[in-house]
Amino acid sequence: MLSKGRKQEFERKDISDIIYILADIFSYFLKKSAPSSLIPPESHCLTIFDKFLKNYISTKDLVNLRRVFVEGVNPKANSIVCYDEFNHLEIDCSYKWTEIPKVVSQGTTLNCFGLLKTDEGKFATCENSLIVIEPDYLYDITDISQCFTKKGTNAYLYFLNKFFPKQTSYYTFLGTIVNLILDLLLVEKEISFEDAIQKAISKKILSFIVLKQKDPNFEKIYIPKYNYISLH
Repeated sequence: MLSKGRKQEFERKDISDIIYILADIFSYFLKKSAPSSLIPPESHCLTIFDKFLKNYISTKDLVNLRRVFVEGVNPKANSIVCYDEFNHLEIDCSYKWTEIPKVVSQGTTLNCFGLLKTDEGKFATCENSLIVIEPDYLYDITDISQCFTKKGTNAYLYFLNKFFPKQTSYYTFLGTIVNLILDLLLVEKEISFEDAIQKAISKKILSFIVLKQKDPNFEKIYIPKYNYISLH
């Protein structure tokens, strides 16, 4: 502490470091549950701390980790132990995405965006963080939406819906094929139209067979019309 009347000049970096230290202290206590008897009913202290922490995080440089592989999890710290091409890493998920350590397993691929670097090889999620599980696997949003109903969610609905008959139309099929081709372009930018159309149809082969039985010329009449799609 400075004595009364004594002046001291601080550099911008010194003030920034003090703010970061204070924010670390606040963030630590935010994770701790205080007895309700110690917090007045109308207290706004936690809200103030939370806003301060968010502002603190937004001023720091956040880190992106692409293609890291899960080695294991640390249940006590609610963190993911993983590695990339060069280093072993640990990602603390106790602030946000707390459920991620429960659903990943050894070998799972992750893309992590907006992580806070807390130490060498150690990172933590924050308000701006995003973690993508198996980023190379493209999900059909229509299939995912089938798992949500008025009564709640259930992943098994996806499989149950496969047993119910569906009306297959030319236009629905062709629209799906176009979406699949666009998905392929995200992964294989140099793919030819012929290879793209074959891969797309192979993912909806049952619908293709049904339409082919209805109209043997289906492939020759409808498919060439989509050759205008730009693949580059």
